[in-house]
Amino acid sequence: MGDIINTIFFEDFLLDHDIYDANERWWDCGIQFLLMPYQIEYQPYINAKFRNGKKFYNGNPMYNALVSNQKRAFKIIQENPKETDRLVITAWVDSFENDDDEQIEELTISMILSNKTNKIAQDWIEKWLVELVDEKVINELIERDINTLQEQIYQEE
Repeated sequence: MGDIINTIFFEDFLLDHDIYDANERWWDCGIQFLLMPYQIEYQPYINAKFRNGKKFYNGNPMYNALVSNQKRAFKIIQENPKETDRLVITAWVDSFENDDDEQIEELTISMILSNKTNKIAQDWIEKWLVELVDEKVINELIERDINTLQEQIYQEE
C-alpha cells in the first residue's frame, strides 16, 4: 500500500500502556484544537475504566466526548493495525438515552489511526459538532470518504 501503511500512528498502542496513554493524550489535544475555536464545551461520557480505576486499554473507546447542549456525542474506537494490511475507517450514527432520559445522537468512528484516517475522522467530527449536519448528511459524507479512500488505496497497490 505504499506510503499509506507507513503513516500509522501509535501502532503498538495495545501492547504498551505508555504508548496507549500517549495516544489518548494525542486525541485529547487534537479534539481541543479542533473544537476550541468554536467554544464548544464537551466532556467524556463513557467510563473506560474498571471499578478499581484501571483503564481498559482496549481502544474501545480510545476517545469520547459529549456536547450536552447539542445532545450530540462522538466516540473513537481505535482498531489494532496489526490485524489487517488495510487502512480501515468506518462510522455510523446511533442514539442512546442519557441519565436525564434525553436522546443523545452519537457518531461512532472505528478506525486504524493514520494521517489519512485522522484527517477524515476530524472532518466528520467537525461536520457533526460544529456544522451540526444531520444523520443523512453525515452518512453521505462517510460513504463518500470511505469510497475515496478505497480508490486511493487501490491505485497505490
